Parts: sequence; C-alpha cells; structure tokens
Amino acid sequence: EETTFVKKCLDELVFEIIDGDLVNLNAYMEADPLTQSIYISSEWLTRAKNLSVDSLELKRHQHLLLIKCLHEIGNILTPLFMEKLHMKKTKQGYSTPTRIGTMKKGRKTIGEAGYGLEEILNGGRM
Repeated sequence: EETTFVKKCLDELVFEIIDGDLVNLNAYMEADPLTQSIYISSEWLTRAKNLSVDSLELKRHQHLLLIKCLHEIGNILTPLFMEKLHMKKTKQGYSTPTRIGTMKKGRKTIGEAGYGLEEILNGGRM
C-alpha cells in the first residue's frame, strides 16, 4: 500500500526547471509548489557553464546543483504528499510538519521539507 501511495504521488509530479530571475536574490534556486516550478539562478548557471570541465569548482557546483534540486523537489512534493494523506490545509496552503525538517523565519522555527532532505542526503545543510 505504501508503494502504491508513493507511486501515485510521483505519477502526479511534473515540474519545470526555469533558468531565470529569483525572488530571493540570495538563493541559488527556489520552488513554487503551486505551479510545480523550480527556478534556477541564471547568474549561477552562467558561472558554472564557463568553468573548465575538469575543475574542482565545477564539481562543487554540480554537487550543489544536485542537492539544491533535490531540496526544491522535496518542497514541491510536500503539499502533494500532505494532500494525499488528507492533512489539514490552511488558507496559505499546507504547513510542513516540523518533524520533517525546519528552518528559522525571523524568531520562529517552521517546517521545511527541503532542509530535512538536505540533512538526510548530505549530513547537513548547504
């Protein structure tokens, strides 16, 4: 039954990666779960494209790209999973449970799936 649930969610997962300007200029990428879009910083991609194929810096960019893409996919999947689990939805959408992952927003700790996934995959946040 769990396999069917995950398969159902993944079947509905369609996301678009957009090379463009970000709302948060301090971020490498960000996601919009409503449109299932991932926006990647044009500046970051341009810089990475201009690196030597065998450079250590390019390998670091590729590692960061993979981890941050998975982070954003986690953010896109969260509302989808929460909907399938019939969890409570607020006016602003679903609130990620803090047991999944957290981040600070001002003085408040809020749920954040992307960082939780980063910690599992990388042993910490990037």
